Amino acid sequence: MSDKMRYIERIRKLFALSSDNPSEEEATAAALQAQRLMVKYSIDPSEIEDGVAARVPVCVESEWIGDSRTWRFQLATVVRRAFRCECHEEYGVARGRKVPRIVFYGFEGDAQAAAMTFNYLYKQGSRLARRAEREHRELHGFSRGVYNSFVIGFTGGVESELQAQSRELMVVESEVVRESYEDFKREQGMVTVKCRRMRLGSAAAEAAGYRAGRDAVSSRRMTSGAPMLC
Repeated sequence: MSDKMRYIERIRKLFALSSDNPSEEEATAAALQAQRLMVKYSIDPSEIEDGVAARVPVCVESEWIGDSRTWRFQLATVVRRAFRCECHEEYGVARGRKVPRIVFYGFEGDAQAAAMTFNYLYKQGSRLARRAEREHRELHGFSRGVYNSFVIGFTGGVESELQAQSRELMVVESEVVRESYEDFKREQGMVTVKCRRMRLGSAAAEAAGYRAGRDAVSSRRMTSGAPMLC
């Protein structure tokens, strides 16, 4: 078996593990490791599908975001660039209320990895921001602006680390995906909406968020055979 075929078999097993794993973190790590190998060794998605043509962009949805905050848009944009995707938001009803989710548009392996990465990072950032908010309130008697400052920093840290990894792997956004997405948007009648800017309230919280964002990415990278983020 050639080296390339061994990589292809490894990628197939990783995607199978990601789709049939009760552990969210392990499933995410498996999908992201598969995506990284595809980029690193220039393996086309169609080669993963046993010869069946798969070079057609698809939509892969994130989980429904019950605790939806404005920073989800910034995080989704950072993630989609790292995984050669486009993205938009759609709404549905969950537990009797209207909630959003992010839709990543790209080749299947890329879009699947992007959605899993977004799910993981949004939950991680929200959890850590709430903790920072609570600790600030206990120490200073108030917490206004702490959550926003933390998640803005967190997104910046994620972006810094993902950009470094993209340069390492020479990831280039796909013209095929971009052009196909423009057609998709026209067909769906989609419009672009500007989001209001988030206000900062704590430079210390932003700095802590930045470090946490970088750590959230770097801690999932491949080191000595361990799971990685991308």
